[in-house]
Amino acid sequence: MINFLDLQKDIRDVIVTLTGLTVIWSEENGNTPDGDFIFLKINSLDKLYFQDYSGYYNNNLGKAKTQGNREFVLSVQCISKNSMGILAELISQFDLQENYELLGKLVFVTKDGDVNDITTKIDGRFEHRSAVDLRFRISKNYTEDLGDNVSYIETIQIESTIDGFENNFES
Repeated sequence: MINFLDLQKDIRDVIVTLTGLTVIWSEENGNTPDGDFIFLKINSLDKLYFQDYSGYYNNNLGKAKTQGNREFVLSVQCISKNSMGILAELISQFDLQENYELLGKLVFVTKDGDVNDITTKIDGRFEHRSAVDLRFRISKNYTEDLGDNVSYIETIQIESTIDGFENNFES
């Protein structure tokens, strides 16, 4: 079962790290923050397969595990005079290989459509905002530890008899 509270926290933490802006969820009670901020909403969740997809994405840092049988669309709105630039940069950050580890159990798939200017007039003043939908993949077992257990062999000892005499090899 997907724990949406964990999912929302992880998404929020990643976007705060990548943008440096305050991030809120669209249905939070309370006042909106002063200054530039981003608000989020998970719009849809889709089951892709009967079993979890599992594979590896090769990048310069090694192999990054991707896993998931669920995709969701995250609607992202940015309120800022530079809202279109902020969202364009956020999408670029999701595509950078060095940020794959930051995403953890989330896998960024693509953006759905363009970054749109949705500036609106509020109380006689324009509020500059832009919006984009981003598609991510997660596992149905989102809260489980999906990491690989890595270990190594320290020593090998081989005992054998060759042509009638006994040998002990150790490395």
